[in-house]
Amino acid sequence: MAIGEELKVSEKGEQPLPTLIEIKKQIPSRCFQPSTFKSISFVVRDVLIVSFLFLAYYFLLENYPLWGYLLAPVYALVQGTMFWALFVLGHDCGHGSFSQNALVNEVFGHVLHTFILVPYHPWRLSHRKHHKNTGNIDNDEIFYPFRVNKKNINETKVPFYIEGIFMLGLGWIAYLMVGFNAGNSHFAVQKNRIYKKEHERNQAFRSLVCWWSWFATTLVLSYFLGAVMSILIFWIPIFVYSTWLVLVTFLHHNEEGTTWLSGEKWDYVSGNLVTVDRTYGAIIDDIHHNIGTHVIHHLFPAIPHYHLKEADDHLKKVLKERQIVSKENFVVAFVKNWKLYRDNMFADLSDITHSYPVAKKNKKD
Repeated sequence: MAIGEELKVSEKGEQPLPTLIEIKKQIPSRCFQPSTFKSISFVVRDVLIVSFLFLAYYFLLENYPLWGYLLAPVYALVQGTMFWALFVLGHDCGHGSFSQNALVNEVFGHVLHTFILVPYHPWRLSHRKHHKNTGNIDNDEIFYPFRVNKKNINETKVPFYIEGIFMLGLGWIAYLMVGFNAGNSHFAVQKNRIYKKEHERNQAFRSLVCWWSWFATTLVLSYFLGAVMSILIFWIPIFVYSTWLVLVTFLHHNEEGTTWLSGEKWDYVSGNLVTVDRTYGAIIDDIHHNIGTHVIHHLFPAIPHYHLKEADDHLKKVLKERQIVSKENFVVAFVKNWKLYRDNMFADLSDITHSYPVAKKNKKD
């Protein structure tokens, strides 16, 4: 049953959605306790893998260039996937689920995210807005339907970056530069509507100093390594990682039958139950630090990634069929849901709900 249908049931007074407090009571308290040592151990593991891949591929390019060029796609895919793993660890820092020590979160968040060219605090603040407004058609941060006048819906053109499947990895770069729907640059400290307080602007400025410093360093390193080698070793994996980010973020918030809400129809629990759990394959799920276990993460972002599966087992007992879980191949799901989003991305200004249709399945004779 689609979550939109479940919400209709709850409006009639039947099987109302549990409150956040009621859900939290069913999850062991240990799931909310981060271990700095355990979190750092995952950083060490991932950094060692990234370093080995760097050194091995550099050796290959230097000594066996033909093999280096032939294996370039393999290296880019593996290293880009590891960059995505680093992002997820920095993502924990942004939620405070990496450590109970704020300074530890600050330091590791900056190191992990700056290395893969993510401005830590600007991203953290925009991501916080997304978490506080998930499923809210008027206030969410990313991949939401656009409000238009009903009479203009059929005439409104789909933005070029939607037709281009969000430009894959370039879509993430565009989002950092101008925001979703071209309205909010993460690099504009004074004019960014998300940085509402002085200390947030100071945090954003501090992160951008780190970002620009590292970006300048990558250009210097590229000069000494040479354009071709630097592109193969670093920049193509950055694109692969960025593509993972666009793909995964989109898939976690789009699926057949989901319903966007607004006004009094929206609340924290109902909005976050539009989130989708997905699997990317056992090995990739482990590399991605179980980020596909996304419903429980959205309800309780303070849960460290290594406790998500245990917490999710308890969540399923509470939500049952109200939790959206997809085991569909993620590439197939992305193409399907991109088309679904493209065809249903415009909502009338007066609508307080906006549901994605469920495809009709052919019945066998």
